[in-house]
Amino acid sequence: MKLIAIPGWACDKQYFNFLENVKCFDWGFYSSDNTDPKVFLAGEMNEDFIFLAYSMGSLYLDEVLSSKFCKGAIVLSGFTSFCGQDNKDSKLVEKVSQMGSALIANPAKLIESFQTLAGSSFRKNEYYNKEILLKGLDILKTKRTQVDSCKKPMLLLRGQKDRILYPKVALQLSRRFPNAEQHCFIGEKHDLSQSTEAQETIKKFLEVNNV
Repeated sequence: MKLIAIPGWACDKQYFNFLENVKCFDWGFYSSDNTDPKVFLAGEMNEDFIFLAYSMGSLYLDEVLSSKFCKGAIVLSGFTSFCGQDNKDSKLVEKVSQMGSALIANPAKLIESFQTLAGSSFRKNEYYNKEILLKGLDILKTKRTQVDSCKKPMLLLRGQKDRILYPKVALQLSRRFPNAEQHCFIGEKHDLSQSTEAQETIKKFLEVNNV
């Protein structure tokens, strides 16, 4: 079965490299490419697959779960709307807007600060595609998922020390999909890609679902 993935803001396509044979979307944050996640999904959802999403990638669950080929989903630090319920929390919207201003002024500094807070390993890139990075922030301010039920296997993972998501945002998917398998890892932050416990949980889920 195929594995397809969409990572989060400021991530590259290596995010899910702790798994083998994952076709991961490249946002183009660090290249001159102009890519579209919906085009990527349309081209990949042509046979049985399991979807993996990290953070902002979870905003594409509507498109994925509606596919007849989707056999399950694994979501790391996901949400239904980043800026509060229906993106109507003005304080959160303003914080994302402030990130945009800081990004324009000094992208490397802003992304280092963001990734440090997320618990990610930071490496300075030679090129920052400000247009695509800003587009990603706009997605965080405006896009939301609407699907409210799913009979397909779902695995929802989050970190107990997540400082990127406000608690009310971090619990959105848990409330939306109460029947999903859910884990909150003690001591882990927003980025779970380097968590041994999270990796083992994901691999076990894939084994159970014949991947």
